[in-house]
Amino acid sequence: MFRNKTKIILIIVLIFQFISPLGLLIYQANIQNKLNTLEANVRLEVDSISTDVGYITIEPRIYYEDAVNIDEYLSNFAEDYNYISFVGYDNEGYSKYSFDIDKPDQDIYVGENLYDFYFIEIPFEDDFEKFGDCYWNIYHKDNEKENIAAGYFEGPETEAYIDLTVRNGRFVVKDVIVNGMSLEEYVKACDSEEINIERFQTTYYNDDFNLGEYYDSLNQESQEMVDDLAGKILQ
Repeated sequence: MFRNKTKIILIIVLIFQFISPLGLLIYQANIQNKLNTLEANVRLEVDSISTDVGYITIEPRIYYEDAVNIDEYLSNFAEDYNYISFVGYDNEGYSKYSFDIDKPDQDIYVGENLYDFYFIEIPFEDDFEKFGDCYWNIYHKDNEKENIAAGYFEGPETEAYIDLTVRNGRFVVKDVIVNGMSLEEYVKACDSEEINIERFQTTYYNDDFNLGEYYDSLNQESQEMVDDLAGKILQ
């Protein structure tokens, strides 16, 4: 009799252990499906868009007040803040945000794992000629700004933003608009070279640098090393 009861208890425990994660997955799926039916309530500028094998990465332009960029925020400040909450919009129509240690008292926030929000991955079918087998910046706000200022490319700067539905720590991407086009249209335009993605790459330049003057400033030993290396390259 005792053994039979023990078996029944063990069976109940096993069933419970199986049902619990399944129930959690169903619960999470229901929440995600509900998010998909809601209108976008957060709009953010895009910092960069990059392609890689199988996906596109979108980096929203969100900075901590003392951080220079997202990487610095994640390395130096992410341990101090668990949430980003959104309240209202600025004069340009982008969402205003704040960093919080504790769970916000309103429901438009993302939380806990902020890395997934800073680097949003969107599945990308690599059936384009130019992309799919390597990393590319197809949009980068700061690189483009510097290249235009240096005279390498003409303005105006490209506008890019992302619309999201944010609710109780979770989010879904509703739309990504670049240069007035949807993300899919924009990638195709880049692939067909309608858009020159070189304007979004890092450009190393120094207007004050003169190769001849630099060579003349070297001592004789260094000049001989440069001459020897150049000779080997030209052989």
